[in-house]
Amino acid sequence: MFRDRRNAGAMLAAQLIRYSGKPGVIVFGIPRGGVVVAKVVADSLHLPLKGFVVRKLGAPGNPELAIGAVSHDGKPYWNEDVLRFLSVSSDYKITVLKKEFEEVRRRMKAFGITDSTEVTGQTVIAVDDGIATGATLKAAIDCWRHQGPCKIIVAVPVCSPDTAKEFRSMADEFICLETPSHFASVGQFYERFSQTMDEEVCALLE
Repeated sequence: MFRDRRNAGAMLAAQLIRYSGKPGVIVFGIPRGGVVVAKVVADSLHLPLKGFVVRKLGAPGNPELAIGAVSHDGKPYWNEDVLRFLSVSSDYKITVLKKEFEEVRRRMKAFGITDSTEVTGQTVIAVDDGIATGATLKAAIDCWRHQGPCKIIVAVPVCSPDTAKEFRSMADEFICLETPSHFASVGQFYERFSQTMDEEVCALLE
């Protein structure tokens, strides 16, 4: 159990100490909760912090189940296995993509995040408060890959075992503190897991 997101961030930072103060390394927090963890990592390692907005594309009738995700470039990542299993229609995909992409742009404006952060030749450390299906981080990785970063590191406190296997092959480096076999949700591994509000994200990114 982690006490809260800040405690998880401190523990993650200890695993990333070799990147402390290194030039060309950027920490990206995934709003909302991931920014709280990333702030501790960035401050501990004396690295710049940026936000990266990605939105889950929820399944019909079950918005918590990810059929994909989209970032600011508008190019969706789709979970093809889930799409086939649920027989998701093309019309639904278009509708949910439009809705969530609009929310991406809204949040970027609210958080003061631009889509112009240059990662070409840089080392990206992507931080979230945990991974269930991993759809949002997969969309982020797809977006960054097109820019030609030197390295993409995914760093999270907790992740489901099956998803961890995927990220070990997708990312150049995958750091995860816990991969519990009985994984239902990210929040179950935190003593305090309150919702992070827009105002807190803004303050952390300033």
